[in-house]
Formats: sequence, C-alpha cells, structure tokens
Amino acid sequence: MKSLLFKSALLAVVGCIAASSVYAGWQCRVHNAKGQYWYGTAPTRAGATANAMKYCVRNSVYASNCIVDYCKGYGGAPVTGTWKCTMTNSRGQVFVGTGPTRSQAAANVSGYCAANSVYARNCVMQGCSIQ
Repeated sequence: MKSLLFKSALLAVVGCIAASSVYAGWQCRVHNAKGQYWYGTAPTRAGATANAMKYCVRNSVYASNCIVDYCKGYGGAPVTGTWKCTMTNSRGQVFVGTGPTRSQAAANVSGYCAANSVYARNCVMQGCSIQ
C-alpha cells in the first residue's frame, strides 16, 4: 500500500513538473538602449521572443531600441545560434558581420562598413537574421 501511495505521489509531482515545463518551454531576454532588460516565457521560442519584445516595447521610448539578447530552452543553456547582419554603403559594397547576439553582429558589421567606407554615415543596415 505504501509503495502504491508513493508511486502515485511521485507521478503527480512528475506530472506537475512536465506541465510547467511545457508551458514555460522557452525564456528570452531583451534589452533596450538604456540597458534595461525584460524576459518573456512561452512554450515556443518565437512566443517567448514575442512576449519579451512586447514588454520592452511597452516600457521603452523607442521600440526600435529593443534587441533580443538570447533565448534558452527550459532547464537548458542559452540557445543563440549565430546572428548575421548585412550592411551596404553608397558604393554598393556589401558587408557581413556575425556574432553570438544580434547586437554584437550589428556592431561588428557597422565597424567593418565604417572602416572600409569613405564616409561612415553612408553605411545602411540591410537586416539581421539568426543562422
């Protein structure tokens, strides 16, 4: 009887843990230009990113200052992949920068473009994506 009661209690605890990990499967961190951070959780990476961005946009003066730092799976290490950003200058040259976060990849490509262009103000960000 004790064994059956123990197994039932154990299954209930495991079920609660599994249910909570399904709900909060991902957590993402977003920051703005002032260095403020927000976290979002959701069952999917996209949902967690959207939630974190929503909090940042609501609490920032400029929504374009919100940048995703990383996302991590429930109980796991941060999953960042490699970010890749592209930039062009007035000559039509294309520059590519990579980094573990979007902000680092953007900073890298900005540095490459500025160093290899006559006027750094001619550098225009084309976009960033995770690889």
